[in-house]
Amino acid sequence: MTTPAQPRRIAWEQFSLDPRREENAAMRASDRDRDVALTALNEAFADGRLDRAELDERMVVVHTGKRLGDLVWPIADLAPSAPARTVADVAGPADADLQARAERNVRAARASSLWVFLVPTVICWVIWASASVSGGGFHPQFPWPLFVMLGTGARAFSALRGDRAAEVVRERRRLVERERREARRELRDVRRTERDRRRLGDGY
Repeated sequence: MTTPAQPRRIAWEQFSLDPRREENAAMRASDRDRDVALTALNEAFADGRLDRAELDERMVVVHTGKRLGDLVWPIADLAPSAPARTVADVAGPADADLQARAERNVRAARASSLWVFLVPTVICWVIWASASVSGGGFHPQFPWPLFVMLGTGARAFSALRGDRAAEVVRERRRLVERERREARRELRDVRRTERDRRRLGDGY
């Protein structure tokens, strides 16, 4: 008598973010995310846990799924459920990309603060020097550009002396929150469109 094959484990950690977590469900799915779900479906079909019709139906859902949450139900019943892992447990490609974007934004913000200090400073000293040489009313012994430097320099110094690692963490949080807001807004739009389609379909 043949021993039934044990259900294969679903590699949830291979998703860019765990699609079972509510806060990740609305995030856009990548081709790699879809490949993970398709692999689970093909393995279940090979083990005889899905017939051809079920496989085809679920593969259509995965291929057309736009959000991580769309990829859960086609594979959720193919293996015993396990606790969802957090983003902190697995640093996937999306997390690495988020880190790189945050670091890039922090570098850009610091460079911008430096330019805000340098450009007005150079312009003011050029004006001061030209006016002093041409006798335009500015006394050479009154270096007024120093006052401009004090204002812009204090802001640049404050930006550049901050804890860069803490700034990157704050920027990551800001990016995550912004992406989740956008994903939730898009999800609401999709659900609204689906309701409209069903309403129109019921009218015929």
